[in-house]
Amino acid sequence: MNGEARTGNELRSDAETHRVIRGRRWRVSDPALDEPVRQLLVNELMDARRTVKSALGGEHTDALEAARRRVHDAKVALGERGPKWWEPMSPDDVDARSAAFIRAIGDDLGDLDATTARSHLRLE
Repeated sequence: MNGEARTGNELRSDAETHRVIRGRRWRVSDPALDEPVRQLLVNELMDARRTVKSALGGEHTDALEAARRRVHDAKVALGERGPKWWEPMSPDDVDARSAAFIRAIGDDLGDLDATTARSHLRLE
């Protein structure tokens, strides 16, 4: 799409959807997230990354796999992986991002269902 992505009638450039850090291109978090929700997800991501780091030195492959799943879920919920937040999402993409959100911080927000998760992610 020549460096531009579509969201409905809106155009987004690569500069709005990605950042380059040390020569590597990274997707940015979904700007539609409310700041408190975004911060909870970032906190979970950082905690999960610390858990990955500590699990790397051990022999517990199950703990390492679980920590990596936590990192993945937080990044999907933030919009940094998985369905592109700046493009229209299929119902399956919305379900995948909502499920990752619930796994990542559902405990922090209380009893969440898919509808509430979609609302927090502003996917409805």
